[in-house]
Amino acid sequence: MLIAKKSSLRTSLIAALGLTTLVGCAGNGDNTDRYAAQCDANTINELKELNETLTEAIHKEVVIWEPAEAIVIQNELETAINNCDPNSSPALIAKAEKEVETYERKVKEAEQERLAKEREQKENERYLEMAKKEWNKVEEYDNLSDDHQEMKAEGKTALENDKGRESYNILTSLHNELRDRMEEYVVKEGDTLWDIAARNQTYGNPWQWPAIHDENREKIDDPNLIYPGQKLMIDKNAGPTQLTAKAKRNNLM
Repeated sequence: MLIAKKSSLRTSLIAALGLTTLVGCAGNGDNTDRYAAQCDANTINELKELNETLTEAIHKEVVIWEPAEAIVIQNELETAINNCDPNSSPALIAKAEKEVETYERKVKEAEQERLAKEREQKENERYLEMAKKEWNKVEEYDNLSDDHQEMKAEGKTALENDKGRESYNILTSLHNELRDRMEEYVVKEGDTLWDIAARNQTYGNPWQWPAIHDENREKIDDPNLIYPGQKLMIDKNAGPTQLTAKAKRNNLM
C-alpha cells in the first residue's frame, strides 16, 4: 500500500494557519467496512490536511490568489477522502501540494510587494522633507535668469505633486547654482551702495547699486544708510537696473 510522505512546505504552512490534523478514515456504516481494507491512515490524514489548507487559503487569500484550480482540487480531495481511494490519492496529493506551493508563493510575492511599496513611500517622504528645505532656500532669490526661473517652477511643481526625489534633485541643483552666484560683502567704514557697486569685484558700475539694495531689502531700510559690519549679499549675475538703463540713455555712463 502506498504511503505518501508529508512535504515540509505543506507542514509549515499548515502549522502557520493553525490547522488541526484530522486522523482516520471518513465513512459511515457499511462504507467504513467496505473501504477499511483500502484505507491508509497516513494517506487519509495527508488528504485531509491538504484539504483544510486549501479551504483556509481559499477563504483568506482570494485577493492575491485566484483559487479556481484550488476549488476543483478541493472537491477532488473531499471525494478521495470519502472514497478512501488508494490508487488516485498519490496523484491527487501531488496536485494539491503544487497548488499549496502556488498559494505560498503568491503570499510571499504579495508581502514583498507590500514591503517594497512601504520602503518607496518612506524614501519619497524623506526626499520631500529635504526638497521643502531646498525650496525655502531658493524661494528667497530674486532677479533669476529665465533658465533659473524655469528650474524653480519645475521644482515647485514636482514638490506640489509629491515627487520627492525629482523635486529634491531640481531644487538642490538650482540652489547650488544660485549659491555660487552670490557673494557676501561686509560693509566697511565709509562704504555706500554706490561705492560697493563700483568695485570691480562687484559690478564695476556705481549705477548698478539698486541691484544690491533689491537683494538686501530685509537688511536695508534706507539705501542711503548702511552700517559697518552689515553683511550684504551681492548677486554677481544681477541684470541691469532701471537706474543703469536711465544713466545710459542720459549719457551718464
